Amino acid sequence: MKPIGFPEQNGVVGLNDLTTNPIPIERTHGMVLSRWKTTWRERFSVLRHGTIWLVVAGDVMPPVLLSGVQTFRIENPPQQLHGEAGFDEALHEARKSYE
Repeated sequence: MKPIGFPEQNGVVGLNDLTTNPIPIERTHGMVLSRWKTTWRERFSVLRHGTIWLVVAGDVMPPVLLSGVQTFRIENPPQQLHGEAGFDEALHEARKSYE
């Protein structure tokens, strides 16, 4: 997969990292969003196996949301997202807004 830009992006991470490509991001409501483009081989693999691998550098797994569609739209985010019950509530509300 490769990171791709999107209209809502308001930053880029990894500009000084020689081991990765710069990643366009949107920082909003205590979250960082990015958009990724799959190769044809990756699309076939997901279709065939129904799985996606997530690799996070470090010793802990932060809360993440992987999606094949834009399922996030948080109109009224809670004050605290990371590590709080509000994070789960925000993700639940985001999912409902696209159902």
